[in-house]
Amino acid sequence: MTPEAKVARIFRARVKQLGGWCIKVSGIGKRGLPDYLVLLDGELFFVELKASGGRLTEIQRRMHEDLADRGARVYVLVGEAQARLWIAPL
Repeated sequence: MTPEAKVARIFRARVKQLGGWCIKVSGIGKRGLPDYLVLLDGELFFVELKASGGRLTEIQRRMHEDLADRGARVYVLVGEAQARLWIAPL
């Protein structure tokens, strides 16, 4: 299992523990979208996951800014600890 896959597994378990849904965003033709769309307590969040030391690409950074400019809540979690402890601020 890759380091990023391990972070994703931990994050999905965390969202489930909080009672939310975690939907993998892929194959919709928009490069740079965050990895997951999370539905939690009636709120939607975009979440990008990175292994420890991971960085956003330029296209990801621009997409995250575009989403935030449109009112979306976008989070970047780096490493297992952040994935394990994530609580969306409501």
